[in-house]
Amino acid sequence: HMSVPTHKGPWRDFLDVHITNLASLSQIPTLVDKLNSEQASVGKKIRTFRDKNAVTPAVQAGKELLDNVETTEASRRQLQLELDQYRQSATDMHNKLSPLASRIKELEETKEYLTLLLSVRQLRDDALSILASAQEDGLDPPAQSSSTPSSTPIANTHSPKMPGPRPLSPSPSSLPGEVPLVRPHMALPPLLRLIDIQHALQKDAPPANTNEPTTSHILANFRAQLDSYVREVADGLEARLKADYKKCLEALGWPTPMPRAGYDEALLNRFRNIFTHMLVLQLSLQNRGTISSDGDLWVLSLLVQPLNMRFYFHFTGTQPTARTDKPEWPLHHVKKSVQDHTPFLLTVVQPLLQKERVVLYNAKMEFIRGITQAVLVKFRGDLPSVLASPGQLLHSIKEFLAFEKFMRATHNYPTPLGDNIGADIDMQAPDDAIMHDSPQGAFQEAGRFPSIMQVMEENENIFAKWIEAEIQLASSSLHNIITRDAAWTPYLGETLADVDALKPTRAAHQTVDLLAAVTERYRYLAHPEHKLAFFNEIQKYLIWQFHNNIQVLCGSGSGSGPSPSVRGLVSFAWSGSTGWDTDQIFHCCNLVNSINYLIVVMRDWGDQLLFLDMFVLIRNRSRSTRHLSGEVDDAPLGTVFDEMLQGYKLLRKDLTTMMEEVVLTNFTAHASQYFKRRKLWVGYSSQMGQPDEQDVSPEFCEPLLILKDQLETIQKYLTDKRFDKFWRSLASRVDAHIYKQVMTSGHHFGSGGGARFARDMRALRLLFRSYTSHPDSFFKATKDLATIVAMPNADAQTLAQNKGAILENHGIHKLTLAQVADVVALRVEDDSLM
Repeated sequence: HMSVPTHKGPWRDFLDVHITNLASLSQIPTLVDKLNSEQASVGKKIRTFRDKNAVTPAVQAGKELLDNVETTEASRRQLQLELDQYRQSATDMHNKLSPLASRIKELEETKEYLTLLLSVRQLRDDALSILASAQEDGLDPPAQSSSTPSSTPIANTHSPKMPGPRPLSPSPSSLPGEVPLVRPHMALPPLLRLIDIQHALQKDAPPANTNEPTTSHILANFRAQLDSYVREVADGLEARLKADYKKCLEALGWPTPMPRAGYDEALLNRFRNIFTHMLVLQLSLQNRGTISSDGDLWVLSLLVQPLNMRFYFHFTGTQPTARTDKPEWPLHHVKKSVQDHTPFLLTVVQPLLQKERVVLYNAKMEFIRGITQAVLVKFRGDLPSVLASPGQLLHSIKEFLAFEKFMRATHNYPTPLGDNIGADIDMQAPDDAIMHDSPQGAFQEAGRFPSIMQVMEENENIFAKWIEAEIQLASSSLHNIITRDAAWTPYLGETLADVDALKPTRAAHQTVDLLAAVTERYRYLAHPEHKLAFFNEIQKYLIWQFHNNIQVLCGSGSGSGPSPSVRGLVSFAWSGSTGWDTDQIFHCCNLVNSINYLIVVMRDWGDQLLFLDMFVLIRNRSRSTRHLSGEVDDAPLGTVFDEMLQGYKLLRKDLTTMMEEVVLTNFTAHASQYFKRRKLWVGYSSQMGQPDEQDVSPEFCEPLLILKDQLETIQKYLTDKRFDKFWRSLASRVDAHIYKQVMTSGHHFGSGGGARFARDMRALRLLFRSYTSHPDSFFKATKDLATIVAMPNADAQTLAQNKGAILENHGIHKLTLAQVADVVALRVEDDSLM
């Protein structure tokens, strides 16, 4: 037996790997064969290495390889030495050539700079030469029109290269072999090429922190020189074209209006040519940023200048026509100037603007704008003397407003906020139309088109004096309105009062006209605060004054109001009157209509944009105040008239209620005998026979006729809507009054008396059939009362003991069971009355 070693070793490891359990013992023969095979292979290799003949070739090959490695290492050392020497030589060469390369670069940049400088100077010289030798512009037909003359594009980094100047094209009017005509506008192409170079240098400028001071210095000097060239040529070309333009206008006889036969065609062609050249020059300079785009068009400003000179001559200084108390004179002059020159502006000037695709300019509007500026200068100078006299101030304001209304209505002149812009001409802008982001090209820009009224807003002291004068005028006007004869009669007359559904009185209608006139005086003011001041200090004052005057007329107001003579217009007593005649009802209805008319107008105006803007301004103020005080912003939506509407509605309700009281009191006073005769309803027995169904108690006929007459009168004079509410309220009150009168006055009903009472109440309901197809709905209490007292006594007693459903079956809809029992208690047997 072999003993198994207990120590760790290769065999132990081998057995641990391959013999893991009893089942793996069957693999031992296979493992033995595998170990024997590996043992034989190892022994063969050992015998091979012990054979010297087999090892010698391998040793020899290893020695040769070692020799090759040593040779290669020696070559590497030699190459490294040569490379180091080459690098040193290259470094020395670079150090020698770098200064030369820098010098060459400077020379190249200097050459480019000199080349560009020569090109720029040549362009400047060409342009100035053209201006110096050019004949008067506008005499030759224009070349192909374009708002952006072509120029060679410039694109480079720090030193733009500029090709040589292009040869100038000869004028189309020159013949072959002749010296080409030179015109001032021919200097525009070289000017635009100079500007293009200027833009290219600005775009490609080196950073501010560049390490090339020489280059930066050169470019800075070049830009300064180029800027001076551009200004020199642009100023010279502008001055020359303007001079030629003025000569052309003089040749046309401007500012004399266009003759009926029109201008000579040659003169018009000359004007069109130079107009186009000036327009192209200005727009080109504006589009390239060379000049500001906030100014006026030169061609239009020069048209207005002669007219403004005439205006200043006649209406300023010591001329007899420069009177401050006659503002209508200069305004009439402006109206006539616009009217006279409109044909030329629309038929000659505007087509030239459209041809150049300048769609945001309206020649006529710009013309009026230029003249208006001169008018503003004149009236600013007149203000000190005008303000000294309130009458003269109001006269001037009246003329200003009439003038602006005329200009808007006749010429569609825009308001300061840009309304009605461009209404004269339908101008559809093409894709390549010249547009401007500046105020010059924006018609909607506030203040672009001045208003004469703005002289009253430029100083708060002036505006305060204006407001003060307006308050005095408005107060006086309102006083005249309400004290005028027949002020409280229908505006269209009594016979035509139904023509107007609102049926306003003369006083109400004229008061609304006064309020509307005040609105028009401030509608087009530029400052929202000034509009709000007009509303608060004038319109609100007038509205409350009218309200207070009606209160005084009704005897319910106090304080300031109409004079005693005005109060006498309505000479009837309000408290407990039973003697109202038709005239008194007529006056009362007119007062209600007056109030109602103001309510309708204020409600309608509250939705207008002008007053909505005021409400927003007031609410924003309130929000700011609440925010500063830390309060929650819970301001409701509404209008600027809400407070006044509330006051007027309350007064309307008081007046309507008062009229109801008078009519009801009048009815009950005449019906008092009817209710006092208790035997009236118990004196008729069922055996006396039934009277005619149309028979009404004689004592009830008079109050019915009076009520009918007063309702017809009120219907005639009151508006339909107010009368509809009036009769409904009155019917309910009459119904309640009769029911209370019967139930609290100890009345009793026999069967015949109950039937008569039912017929009387039916007659009362039929009186209201003219106003509604269901009058029973408004007399439910008296109808139920009449139904109960008219039914047989036994049925009435049974009815009082039944439930609610039985009540409805008998036509009882309003009274409760308890009330029905009270009514049944009024029933008596006919025999008990004998």
